[in-house]
Amino acid sequence: MDAVRRLESVNRLLQAVKRDLGDSSTWDYVRFYPYSLALGTVDAIWSVRVRAGETIQIVARYAAYRRDQGADPDTDTSSDLLHTFDVLGVEGWTERIGNHQRTYASVEAPPKAEAVRRAAAVLVDGGIETPEDLDRLVAGGGAALRRVESAWRSIPGEASGLTWRRLGLVTGAYDLPPSPWLVHYIADAAPGSRTSQAGELLDEVALRLGVAPMALRQAIWHYESTSQPDAALVHQGASK
Repeated sequence: MDAVRRLESVNRLLQAVKRDLGDSSTWDYVRFYPYSLALGTVDAIWSVRVRAGETIQIVARYAAYRRDQGADPDTDTSSDLLHTFDVLGVEGWTERIGNHQRTYASVEAPPKAEAVRRAAAVLVDGGIETPEDLDRLVAGGGAALRRVESAWRSIPGEASGLTWRRLGLVTGAYDLPPSPWLVHYIADAAPGSRTSQAGELLDEVALRLGVAPMALRQAIWHYESTSQPDAALVHQGASK
């Protein structure tokens, strides 16, 4: 019976994905940074409460700035990202690379550039410089993973964990637990499915669609964040 229910859940989720997300060849908002935790961090922090195009512009400006410095942004580490703030400061980084977006909808919220700086510092302090380091952290689990995630989520505006999950989506550590948005989407598309099986269901649907598991996760994340944003998820802990 469990096998039958699982098959039904997969079929329902597949139908919902085809209905809501369309042809996977149109998913031009899907991005991967397999060798640059710096690009992944900028993308993750900037991706909430904005259109995908805005995040892409910010990442592109960061990459252009680093190329102007003679560096290769596609391999930038967390330390490389943090160093850009040593050079530019938060205000300079905002003017040169970012914009005046804030971490949540309040004039008292810190700018996203400050959140990027703090996120980079969290990763550096945790000894996490590359996506490979993040993979090892996730695989190891335990106290080390909890400590880094807790520090990331202590950044004002990041308490929901959405951007922490996003970091996994865009760098390849998709074994991180599915974000609240992905769980919400699956619950709506396949009522009665188990939250613990979310990853398996997503992988099966990705296989049927012929796309990478991370691409499907990003596509659903994008759909939920832009079409049906849940303010409670986005702003959870915003007052921290």
